[in-house]
Amino acid sequence: MHAFSFLLVFGAGLGAAVYTMLQGVTAAPAARITTRLGMLTAPSVSAFAIVFGAVGYLCVTRSTLSPTVILLVALASGAATIPLSAPLLARLARGRAPAGEDLDIEGQLATVVEPLTDVSAGNISYQRNGHEFTQRALNLVSGALAAGRDVVIDRIEDGVAYVEDWESVEKRL
Repeated sequence: MHAFSFLLVFGAGLGAAVYTMLQGVTAAPAARITTRLGMLTAPSVSAFAIVFGAVGYLCVTRSTLSPTVILLVALASGAATIPLSAPLLARLARGRAPAGEDLDIEGQLATVVEPLTDVSAGNISYQRNGHEFTQRALNLVSGALAAGRDVVIDRIEDGVAYVEDWESVEKRL
C-alpha cells in the first residue's frame, strides 16, 4: 500500500468520527448484552480507521519495512483499538441514560387510570412502540386529575411520571 492509501483511510476515519460526534451515539435496546459484534460500533470502527491509517502512513514514510509487514503492523494497531475502546464506549453510553428511564418521553399522550394530584400519585396508561404501559404519576400543577382524563407526560423521574392535563397543554399550543 502507498502512503496515500493510508492517508485516505485516516481521513475517512476522521470523517466517520466527526459524523458520529454530530449525530450522537445512543444505546441500543440490547446494549446490556455484550457480544463480539457489539464491539463494532461507529466510534470503534472510526478509531480503527484512524489508528490504521496513522500507523500505516508513519510506517510507509518513516521506516524501511516491507509493504506486507507495514500492512500487518497497521492492521494489528487498528484492531487493538476495538477491544480497548468498546468497553469504554459502553460505559459512557450506559452512564448517560439511567436504566429504565425513557429520555424521549416528553410529550407522550396518556390517560389517567387512577386519580392523581400533585402530592398523591395515581396511575396513567399510555401506548408506546406497540406496547401498553402503566406508570405511577403526579400532576405537574396543583389540583386533581380524575380517571379518564387525557394527560401529557413531561418527564419520568425515579419511576414517577410528571404529567399535565391535555386541555392545559392544548391551550398553549
